[in-house]
Amino acid sequence: MAAPLAPVKPNEPPSSTPPPTTPPSQPAPNAPSPTSPFAGLSGEEKDRLLAQQSQVIRENARKTAEMESRLAALDKKVSEPPSPVIDMKAENKKFFDSPAEALAQNRELIKKDLLETVKPLIEFKDTVQKGSAYERLKANTKSDPRFKDFLALPGVESMVDQMMEKLPASPEAMYSVLVGLRGSMEFGDINKPGAPSAPAAPPRPGDPITPPHLRPTPPPLPDREPGSDKEAAYLKGEVEKLDENARRLIREMGMTAEEYIKWRDEEAINVPSSKIGIKAPEGAKK
Repeated sequence: MAAPLAPVKPNEPPSSTPPPTTPPSQPAPNAPSPTSPFAGLSGEEKDRLLAQQSQVIRENARKTAEMESRLAALDKKVSEPPSPVIDMKAENKKFFDSPAEALAQNRELIKKDLLETVKPLIEFKDTVQKGSAYERLKANTKSDPRFKDFLALPGVESMVDQMMEKLPASPEAMYSVLVGLRGSMEFGDINKPGAPSAPAAPPRPGDPITPPHLRPTPPPLPDREPGSDKEAAYLKGEVEKLDENARRLIREMGMTAEEYIKWRDEEAINVPSSKIGIKAPEGAKK
C-alpha cells in the first residue's frame, strides 16, 4: 500500500529562507605545495637543458628569417614581373607599317637613353659655367675698393677660394666670406698674412749660451766618466778602431792615442780652452 501524500495548502506563499549552501572546501593546513618539473634536476642538467632549448630557439629563428627572405623574393618577383621578350620581327613589321606611330611610342625611351648618354657632358658644362661665374665674381670683387687691399694680402685669395667651393657664386656669399674672414683675423682666430711671429723669450741668467756656429753637444755618456774603468775600456776599444789616417794625425799632433780620443770627444764649447794633448815647455814650472 502506498504512503499517503502530504496535503498541500492552497495559496500558501513560498518560503523566503534561502536554501543552505555548502561552504567551500578549505585546503588542508599541511598540504604539500606544487613542485616544479625541474626540481629534481641538478645544476649541470638544467644548464644542458637550457642550452638545448636555446639552440632550438635559434634554429627556429634562422628558419623563420630564411622563410621571410624567400617570401620577400617571391613578392618582389610578383610585384616586378620580368620585362616581356620583344619579338623583333613583329616590331620591325610594326615600324615599317606605321613609322610615325612607332616613333611616338618609343619617344620617351629614346629621350631617356639620350639623357643618360649626354649626362657627363651636362655635368661638365655646369662645372665650367660655375667656374666661369666664380671667376667673374672674383674679378669684380678685386676691383671693389672695399676688398681690393684685403684680397691682395698673401694667402687671402686661396682662403677665399677654399671657402667658396661649396657656396654658390653669388655676391652675397662672397661678401659673407670676406666679412667673416676679415673679422676672424681681427679677433685673432686666424693669423694675419705677413704678421710677425711672437718674439722669443729672453734668455734667463745662468742659461748656457751656445755660439750660433756650433751645434749643441749632448751630455757625456756614463762610460766616458774620467778616471773610471769604463773610460779605460772605452778608450782601448776606440784606439783599436783608429785607421791609418787617424794614427798619422796623432803623430803629427804629438798626442797619444788616448789623448786623441779624449780631444776628439771634447765638447765643442770646451775646445778653445781644452788642455788635452798640450805639453808644457821644457823647464817650465809645474
